[in-house]
Amino acid sequence: MICWKCKEANQAPVCVSCGTIQPPMQKDFYAVFGIERRYFISEEEVEKAYRRLSRILHPDRWRSKPAIERRFSLQWTAFLNEARKALLDSVTRARYLATGSVKPAETAGKISQEFLQTIFNLQMDVMDRPAEVKLETEARQIENNEKIEMVFQKWEADSGDLSEIEELLGRWKYLSNLLEKL
Repeated sequence: MICWKCKEANQAPVCVSCGTIQPPMQKDFYAVFGIERRYFISEEEVEKAYRRLSRILHPDRWRSKPAIERRFSLQWTAFLNEARKALLDSVTRARYLATGSVKPAETAGKISQEFLQTIFNLQMDVMDRPAEVKLETEARQIENNEKIEMVFQKWEADSGDLSEIEELLGRWKYLSNLLEKL
């Protein structure tokens, strides 16, 4: 990247040559935070990176600068907040790693008819046996979460792919919605 003001080569959010804030061009949360792309990251790791960048890019630091630099600071702040939120939430982080997006694709994540039938049956049984349905749904959610973690363990060990994550996240959503009703 080239600094928009001094035209020197620069890869940092603030130009090392002239000290001018740069527009947020990098859209990869992990790269901006300087964290290795992996599912199993600690909250402390994310918070530390977030705080480090926030101290540099916060709008208060740029309030006496020209309007363009203040705008870049606001854009950076919004980006850092989105990145922090996405990386701290395990479901959003899983989707982001698998698809590059924090939002589910409208056409992705086809869920099997068998699973959908199971959810339907559980919903129908809620009136008759709510305690048992809750226990069964919780057990299914635990099993689904373990599958998600297993997929990421294999992926981080370079022995698997993330192709089934969207379906597992779809299942997670159905199960979570059912648990919220119980």
